[in-house]
Amino acid sequence: MFFEGSEKKVEIVVGSQFNLMEISKDFWDQMVAYAGAKIISEISTEDCTAYLLSESSLFVWKDHLTMITCGTTTLVKAVKFFFNRFSPESIESLIYERKNEYFPHLQSTNYFSDVKFLSPSVKGTSYRFGMPDEHHLMLFEMDRSYQPAPSDVTFELLMYNLQGDAKEILNSPGHTIEQVRDLLKLETIFPGFKVDDYLFQPRGYSLNALSGSNYYTVHVTPEEIGSYVSFETNLDINETVKHQLSHILEIFQPESFDVIWFRPDHQVPDLSVPQYVARNRYQQTLKSGYTVSYSSHFMEANDYLPATKMEGLQ
Repeated sequence: MFFEGSEKKVEIVVGSQFNLMEISKDFWDQMVAYAGAKIISEISTEDCTAYLLSESSLFVWKDHLTMITCGTTTLVKAVKFFFNRFSPESIESLIYERKNEYFPHLQSTNYFSDVKFLSPSVKGTSYRFGMPDEHHLMLFEMDRSYQPAPSDVTFELLMYNLQGDAKEILNSPGHTIEQVRDLLKLETIFPGFKVDDYLFQPRGYSLNALSGSNYYTVHVTPEEIGSYVSFETNLDINETVKHQLSHILEIFQPESFDVIWFRPDHQVPDLSVPQYVARNRYQQTLKSGYTVSYSSHFMEANDYLPATKMEGLQ
């Protein structure tokens, strides 16, 4: 049975008169349920609560939230539920992302129907980063000017078609959460974080980590066909990004990966990774104050590969 790892994401910023961290967990349970997911566990600091979901993650700060869902979830329905309590007029910024899927025909919605579903409540502008027949990101932003804080940075690393030990361990029967933690060794490059992780059966792994208002999150879908890993953080890793990127890529050895930056300072580093070729690069400054950069990187082809034999089609 195939599980779609490719994710949908929304970030919503509310006015300073609200404190989202004071809202009861019952509200977040209901909101997550509207997307077709459920809360598994949570960790908190004074600045943020991180909910680990059956399909990815929800992060709640005082004035904003980030919700990420995978599988066949309907994230826009959760957004509409949020509007029942916080009217669109009270929202300062809303950005909705949807990455291309392996099997879009198995989804109950697509990006265009998602935007149409939101349009009675919020008006906005859509962008596509990348070519439609390759890796690409669809992005919708509310048509409202917003000025993010200088430190309001997001880095996303999306990896496809895992190779090597990571794929073998994550697909082996009976593998343990301790084996996965030992494989990742994320505490060596992100020390001092409180970590909440979960090993799904028969396969799949999710992790949320918090330190003050900073977070990072990892979601692994090690399918035999369509394996996918996402890593995301709001740490400004501009100066050390090549070290952290190399660590993560060495673990998962993806055949391809995408990098997405949201930066209010418009200073997007130029990434070059040995053994990978950048297929395309896109950059756009949004009305919400961020410069978004998107690039797709593919492993250099040194030899011919065999075709993939497709089973069960007759």
